Amino acid sequence: MNGNGSEIRTSEMDRIPMMDGTNYTLWEYPMRAYLEFKDKYYNLDDGAKGSIKQRLSNAIIEEIKDFSSAKEIWKHLEDKYNKAGSAQVFGDIQKVYAFQIRGNQNPEAEIAKLALLFAHLKAQGAEMSKFYQAMTLLNAGATKWPHLVSIYLSQNDMKDLSFDRIKIMFIADWHRTATLGQPTAKINKISGVQQKKKGPKWKKGKGKDDSKSESPTSPSSDKSSSGRKF
Repeated sequence: MNGNGSEIRTSEMDRIPMMDGTNYTLWEYPMRAYLEFKDKYYNLDDGAKGSIKQRLSNAIIEEIKDFSSAKEIWKHLEDKYNKAGSAQVFGDIQKVYAFQIRGNQNPEAEIAKLALLFAHLKAQGAEMSKFYQAMTLLNAGATKWPHLVSIYLSQNDMKDLSFDRIKIMFIADWHRTATLGQPTAKINKISGVQQKKKGPKWKKGKGKDDSKSESPTSPSSDKSSSGRKF
């Protein structure tokens, strides 16, 4: 139980980017959602303080070392870094341009990060069109799923491109290939039967080889037959 719980908490924290002073809006939304889920956002206690510090860069941690409470830390970060402007928008757009889906893990978490970037750009007055969002996701998966991208584009007009449908397509294909890669119980069972047949001494009693070994006539039978000759 503890092991499973620890894995879940680690997974939730991994979804929160490390705040380095240039990405406050990307960090604040998932961190606040995490604290609300843990019932700590409206009661910023020592537990909340520890969670916040886990997702701060070393430079930011050094900066807040003299603050004694999570509430003070949160206010300081908000006052200093929550400054939506051209520089923040430019940084977010750079991340959108560079976004790629890599590795063999379930792409759902990576796609969620891209969706979060689009949400932050919208909040800062720099919303990207639905068409551009869909094209960005297709481009992010083009190296990993070139066949899917090609089929999707051939079957959909520009006005019908959908970020959510593309996300579902990529995730479904990942689940399909992950399932195909698993050995089935049926194969293991068959191999077990084959191994059993290789065991020695399956037949009991006399076989054909035994009858052949006893078939040569004994000397007494030769004598009796020879004695019948006149």
